[in-house]
Amino acid sequence: MPGAQEFSARVAAAARTVDLPAAANLACSAMQEVTADDPEHDGRVGLAGISALLPRPRRATIPAQGTRSDMTRADADADADADAEPSTADRRPAAPTAPRVVQVSCFGGFRIQIAGEQVDLGSLRPRARALLRLLALNPEHDVHRERLVDALWPGVDLSVGTRRLQVAVSSVRQLLEQNGLPGPDVLTRHGDAYRLALPEGSTVDIRSFESTLREAASCAARGDTEGSARNRAAGLALYTGELLPEDGPAEYLVDDRDRFRLDAASAAAGLARDTLELGRPREALDAARRSVQLDRYQDLAWELLVQVHVASGDSSAAARARHEHARVRAELDAV
Repeated sequence: MPGAQEFSARVAAAARTVDLPAAANLACSAMQEVTADDPEHDGRVGLAGISALLPRPRRATIPAQGTRSDMTRADADADADADAEPSTADRRPAAPTAPRVVQVSCFGGFRIQIAGEQVDLGSLRPRARALLRLLALNPEHDVHRERLVDALWPGVDLSVGTRRLQVAVSSVRQLLEQNGLPGPDVLTRHGDAYRLALPEGSTVDIRSFESTLREAASCAARGDTEGSARNRAAGLALYTGELLPEDGPAEYLVDDRDRFRLDAASAAAGLARDTLELGRPREALDAARRSVQLDRYQDLAWELLVQVHVASGDSSAAARARHEHARVRAELDAV
């Protein structure tokens, strides 16, 4: 085929110029056909010529350590990693953070634990600490600002007391935030009222005390003496002393303080009766004694104390208990 060899060579040269190896290979095949048809042509020369025109494979070069090429390649690899599709593990949502559980104690002294760590309240001014204690008496309930002002700054003009209250609230929130709690979410404001809204799972001993004694009464009503004794004992374990003793004879605490003390005395008397019925005289004696200590004017506690001594065969202790009971009653009648 005249001119075929020259045409094939030009095609191969053009393919090499634009870096198309497939086209160059096709031209080489055409050259083979040409030389096959032309016996006078030396095919080896034509093939060698076209093969010389084919693009040669590029040899990979490894740049020396620390060269700019190496850093460029590393940057490119980093970009590729950053653009890569995240793995299934990377796409998984982060596990929700567990709320920091708060434990508030009001019996026997005010204490706060956050995630098991005791909170140092010393950085708060006295009125800010009193505010926190007052809100802890009513957890999850709104307390109107006028009540707070009257309790913390009695006799002060409401506008002045409100400004002082705002400063105290800010101080308490800062303390909560320093201990890992969202201050405004825990000490919240609803209009003209404030509330202590503790994280889920938190406890306040006075509320646990009340709920435990309610459960004890429910057990007693259905004749479950064991359940009644168990819950009364649990309630008494929570009552570790009078309510907020650091507040002294604060007027806003007097009624609640007496109410909790009398509830504890009644629970102790009930526990003495339950454990005596269950055949546990030693526990009954301890409970009766505690009931008398909490409320020495409660007749039931004295009667149970005498009954326990008699059941234990200690007639002299029973006689002393009767004598002491009579003296207390005379003292009460003389008032």
